[in-house]
Amino acid sequence: MSHARLIVALASSAVISSCGHAAVVTTTAAAPAVTPSGAPTAATDTLVAFRQRAVAAQLLRIAGRESAPAESVFQNVKVLKGVPAGRFLEIMNDGFGHGLGVSCGFCHMPGQWASDQKTNKDVARSMLQMVNRINADLRNTPNLPDSQPMVGCITCHRMAAKPVMIGR
Repeated sequence: MSHARLIVALASSAVISSCGHAAVVTTTAAAPAVTPSGAPTAATDTLVAFRQRAVAAQLLRIAGRESAPAESVFQNVKVLKGVPAGRFLEIMNDGFGHGLGVSCGFCHMPGQWASDQKTNKDVARSMLQMVNRINADLRNTPNLPDSQPMVGCITCHRMAAKPVMIGR
């Protein structure tokens, strides 16, 4: 088998295994570890390899169109319009997948990426709009120690499907 065919075969099997029927598995069933002060520590993302293979399969599928706007490459893009397709996949993997510690099947129907059947997909869209509003407000906040302040999914979720609440 050629190297390219082997990559496609591995990537295709990874999409099935990482985004198949068991894809809603999160990084851990227990609450994330916390420091003595109660702040969450960096958890281990056990799904990273699965998501990377799924992204690799999609990159092979869209080869040559990675710089095209996501909505011209993928169906049913509502919030990330104008984002290059390759970057769109990074956002799905790093932002949502890693940030929440989930695999593709948490928001997507396996093999039906455009489907809105899972409510988590619409929640993710709303959350992304919220993150964009917060980041716009942060950029307009004077006297912050960081000149480019930013929040993302991981800011609150800390690699957990439900946001990690602190200070309760």
